[in-house]
Amino acid sequence: MEHPLLFLHLGVFYSINMLPEWAQALSFINPIYYMINGVRYTILGISDSSVFISLIMAVFLTLVFTIAAVALMESGKKIKY
Repeated sequence: MEHPLLFLHLGVFYSINMLPEWAQALSFINPIYYMINGVRYTILGISDSSVFISLIMAVFLTLVFTIAAVALMESGKKIKY
């Protein structure tokens, strides 16, 4: 189930510059932000950051979080059967 506030948090409908400073900083470590920024640029021609940086950061952060998730699953920390 998708939560409607998720779209507001990610800046889908408005520029991230409208968020408070702490929320902007938090958004920059979210790979979904960079993906949305790329899609917004392809559709509207408007972006909050460089499209090249968005592509690089989306790929990089997705890899980092995927590797972290796989490492946690392999270690078995806090996993109960």
